[in-house]
Amino acid sequence: MRHYPVFIDLTGRIVSVSGARETAIPKLRLLLKTNAKIEVYDENVSEYVRDMEQDGRLSVFERRFEEEDARRSTLIYAANDDPAENRRVAGIGTATGTLVNIVDDLEGSDFITPAIVDRTPVTVAIGTEGSAPVLARGIKSKIESLLPESVGELARIGGLFRSEAAKLPSGRSRRDFWSRFFFRDGPRAFEEEGPEGATRVLAALAASTSEHAQESGLVVFASTGFGNPGLLSHKTRSLLHNADSVVFDKGVSASVLELARREAEFRESSRFDSVPKDFNGPEIEFMASKAASGELVVRLFSAFEERRGDLRSEIELVAARGIKCEVIQNGAMSACWPPANARSRPINHRSESAMPFGQRFGAAFQAQARIRAIEKFRRSGPFAPSSALDDAESEIRR
Repeated sequence: MRHYPVFIDLTGRIVSVSGARETAIPKLRLLLKTNAKIEVYDENVSEYVRDMEQDGRLSVFERRFEEEDARRSTLIYAANDDPAENRRVAGIGTATGTLVNIVDDLEGSDFITPAIVDRTPVTVAIGTEGSAPVLARGIKSKIESLLPESVGELARIGGLFRSEAAKLPSGRSRRDFWSRFFFRDGPRAFEEEGPEGATRVLAALAASTSEHAQESGLVVFASTGFGNPGLLSHKTRSLLHNADSVVFDKGVSASVLELARREAEFRESSRFDSVPKDFNGPEIEFMASKAASGELVVRLFSAFEERRGDLRSEIELVAARGIKCEVIQNGAMSACWPPANARSRPINHRSESAMPFGQRFGAAFQAQARIRAIEKFRRSGPFAPSSALDDAESEIRR
């Protein structure tokens, strides 16, 4: 990530724009949506910019941008029609330590302005490192179609309620409260009754949440396959977005872990290296204690661990502590599995007794071949071509 996305509070701060003609106008339109003090510098000012000045929306100085101007600025836009003048302005910014954006000059800029979906106070920024602005605009168009104008109003109503919401039980209960308001009850009430209806529903939801005790926790066991986040089920993604704690084995890829809440607590399982039959490691106690306190715990296991077929004991140990646990299989969540008298096998293993002997033998042979392919990929090290992982994933689906 070359450009780090960050939102800057420009209230009362000076943003200087060198240029007052065609190149500068798109930037000025965007800056006028902020609370910044906008100063424009140019010896030749367009009528459009003069109209903005007469409306009191910005200040115009009919001269070139100079060093003393940069020292008072938080950000500088070099938006002249003359590339040489833009380079001069960028040099001033560098000399004074002020960040500069040169319009249509990625390499010469300290920062870039992303494509923006504005539903104030909800703002979505889309960037492509300056490499594909047409793609950014296409993504922006799709997001705009997904976010109705009411999203901003609902966020504003929710913001006014933050102090009251702070009195609600923390953790899952409070997150569920906000989820019901923003994604279910709030939009419906806003559509039917406007802001007043949404405000009334928000208060009712808060009262209902306060009356109910903290929900019991849950441990969910979910497979991540061979580490491709694009192949995760929607259910698994949703759980990761809401997880309080995440327990994972060494085979779970970093790209999958990136999908979890940044505030979640992460714990690596010690099961991957050695798994005694009566395993009862510290992560069992960790998952049980977190769930007992009302948290959502997601236990991620890779295809490598799933193939070992020994997760049953871990599930049973968690369930034996009176903790509700569930397993995601093929994208669907089911009650804790398997029963205590079940034979140890992979979670997604099909019933062997239903297969003829020849089919069982063939399935076992194929499984061994797949495992050898996987182990070969693992031994290829960090510089293995991406096609090696694709081959392993293709093999496992045959």
